[in-house]
Amino acid sequence: ENLAELGNVSFYKGSYDVSESYNKQAFEIYRRLFGEEHPAVAQILNNLGAIETNRGNYVASEEYYRHALTITEAWYGANHPETAANLTAIAQQLSYEKRDAEAMTLLERALEIQKYGDSGMSATVASTQNQLGLLAFNAKQYDASRVYFSEAMQRWRKTLGDQHPFIAIAYSNMGSVCLDQKDY
Repeated sequence: ENLAELGNVSFYKGSYDVSESYNKQAFEIYRRLFGEEHPAVAQILNNLGAIETNRGNYVASEEYYRHALTITEAWYGANHPETAANLTAIAQQLSYEKRDAEAMTLLERALEIQKYGDSGMSATVASTQNQLGLLAFNAKQYDASRVYFSEAMQRWRKTLGDQHPFIAIAYSNMGSVCLDQKDY
């Protein structure tokens, strides 16, 4: 676990080669200890996916994330919060490649899992709705983006309070929709 933590610290410092080295060492240890299909292995694969995303190597990133998703779904099931987390990671990576339709499909699935898991009131649900709103906005699906942004704002208010910076983000996103539609 310490190797993975060192990998995360290196990642956040922008030292991707060092982070990759630590994570690959942790991967080998976890694989030997727990087997190929263990959640600890999936977490390391997610870490490696994040490294490759930040490097701009989206093909490798997607492979890591999808492998992690396969492990997570097999271990926890298709409707588990960890599965939703993997889906959102893949969706984010796909959005970097402008594969927004694919990203939206994965985020919609993640949102359903998240809503089921915690009665739909968490800040995580709101963040996923915000991401969906951004993808809808990019596709010029303004009605959908307004709905997603509005629902995200309502959830953030209930879970984080009116003064949280995410409320400002929601207002900004709604403003972008209004500007694009010339709805002043």
